[in-house]
Amino acid sequence: YGVGDQLPYVFVVPPQEIMASDSDDDDDDEDAVELVKAVRYEGELKLAPLTAFLQTQLKSKSSSSSTESEASPTPSSAGLTTDSTSEMYLPELVDESCFQTHCVASGRICVVLIIIKDSVNAESYRVQFKQTELYKKDNAFQFVWIDGNSQASFVRDVFNVVAQEFPQVGLIAAKKSRAAMMYGGFSRDDIWDFLENVRSGRTRTAVVPGSQFPALQGDSIHCPPVEKPQPKATQTKSEKSQTRVVEEGKIESLDEAGLENALTSKPAWMILFHSDDEESKVLVSDWDRVGRKIKNMVKFGVVDCSKNDEICLAQSVSTLPAVKYLQGGDDKTLETYTGTVTAQDIMSHAVSLLSSRLVFEVTQKSMNEWIGDSPLTPRILLFTSKKDIPEMIKALSVEFEGDFLFGVARHTEVELAKQLQVTKIPCVYALIAKVVDGQQYQMDALKYDGQLSHSGIQSFVHQVSKIVAQGGTINPSNMKDEL
Repeated sequence: YGVGDQLPYVFVVPPQEIMASDSDDDDDDEDAVELVKAVRYEGELKLAPLTAFLQTQLKSKSSSSSTESEASPTPSSAGLTTDSTSEMYLPELVDESCFQTHCVASGRICVVLIIIKDSVNAESYRVQFKQTELYKKDNAFQFVWIDGNSQASFVRDVFNVVAQEFPQVGLIAAKKSRAAMMYGGFSRDDIWDFLENVRSGRTRTAVVPGSQFPALQGDSIHCPPVEKPQPKATQTKSEKSQTRVVEEGKIESLDEAGLENALTSKPAWMILFHSDDEESKVLVSDWDRVGRKIKNMVKFGVVDCSKNDEICLAQSVSTLPAVKYLQGGDDKTLETYTGTVTAQDIMSHAVSLLSSRLVFEVTQKSMNEWIGDSPLTPRILLFTSKKDIPEMIKALSVEFEGDFLFGVARHTEVELAKQLQVTKIPCVYALIAKVVDGQQYQMDALKYDGQLSHSGIQSFVHQVSKIVAQGGTINPSNMKDEL
């Protein structure tokens, strides 16, 4: 089998080769050569890529047995006996419909193998290229092949090359009308190094010339069109805010617009960049549990790089999965998380993003100082018996930075509690100052009677904000109407 010292290796022995050996009584060297006709697996020993490899071998066996072809598999063809069988596993850009299906509608970056279809080694090049894809199974990329002869004008216009007897590899980011050509070897490592360099920005892509992206030759429709999902009804900013309150802690799936909204919002964010393999599905499930546990105090989002590859490229995500975070407030820069991606460590890091820098320690003596600082800015005051500032107040102070001021008063502030008629601790008050007679300030106070949770107080602050924006005076009656 040609196995070296570094184990393990995985081979699939085609069944017809086993039968040929069993039916031969002579145990000579020729039979030994027959047994070597096996398919070597080149990928990682992980569930998803190995399963995909074995499935291709099963389909190959089924396809071969259902045909009347007398051709026998060879080591170079990896058990794939016909061109139609090969197409089952590595899509061909036969015409424009295939380009639209695999390189546009899929949302992936197309990695294109350029070969001459009728050349002697074309089949083995396709098999090797598919094995390269299975090695990492990175769903940000769609591996395809194209006949450089029948589609010579497309290859020339996009990549500025002509087909050769040897394999060539190019890359197309259809949505951006950009392309790149790989120069060097055709090994698995060469191809993945090229792709990682493109993703990290070390290898630059170029804009494809022309007002429109070149089209493939042919009027056929070899690949059926992909039905686009119905667009979701647009929501106003207020409706989106309320949706987030109702679905407390639910992670948000971010597309380009969603990530832009996250970067311009106030809360802290933890964002997971992932593919759609089995490992990522487990990680997304854990991510969801942590997001729900932290109850929206830090926003948890996910970006599926198999559907949003351009986002991942723009954020310099070179390996998956990856985690980035946003400090919140006025800091709009995504930082890379370098710790281990376990539920406990992610939770700890998320909590560390909740800073108390915006929460004022309110006492009877410091009350005037707190009010005197921007007196017309509405305030949220928590009375508590706890020594530490609650995480939910830290989170809300960041989320509403610039619109509200947040303070915490301890249960030992008896006189202050009497002024606000506090009867039970913990409790939350909204404080609004308004101008009276053009020079004096009058303070209105409203007690929050809901559940002391992040989402409950968040909803309360939103309602207070609406009344303040309308120039209303806070009192129990109009707040009740708003609620």
